[in-house]
Amino acid sequence: MTNDSPQDIPDPDGFTTDELTARDPALEVLLQLNVKGHRNNASPLTVMMNGQVISGFAIPFEAWAEEIVTQMGIGWADPEVRRMMTDAYTTVYGGWAAKERARKERRADAELPPVPSAYLHMRDVRIGVGSDREAVTMQLWRGRIDAIDGWTIGKIM
Repeated sequence: MTNDSPQDIPDPDGFTTDELTARDPALEVLLQLNVKGHRNNASPLTVMMNGQVISGFAIPFEAWAEEIVTQMGIGWADPEVRRMMTDAYTTVYGGWAAKERARKERRADAELPPVPSAYLHMRDVRIGVGSDREAVTMQLWRGRIDAIDGWTIGKIM
């Protein structure tokens, strides 16, 4: 019998204790409850990052990746090139998403802590919203969660 504390036991996926600690537990809970694992969910969210206001709908990675694939297909005039690009992105994102789902299920079955989000994925985004800034709109946006300075629920129109 050993007296190992949870910090002394190596994580089977190689994560450190620091990597398994959410940078912002309140934001992680919001994303877990309202976005992750619910492909069609979108939660209105406004974040501040490096002096910029970014406002839109937080969405799951899978929804973001599907839309990226769609946009990549639109960008190519030649139908054969469009199909090849769409297939390539579908393979890359689909494979990554499948591995993430399997890891999430395996960790839950083993009663291991979930891996916090590293990135925030959003759609229908406005960047630089404010009285002295002209807003830029984009269909999709992705940013590192550890770079977020602050956030609030809701979307600036």
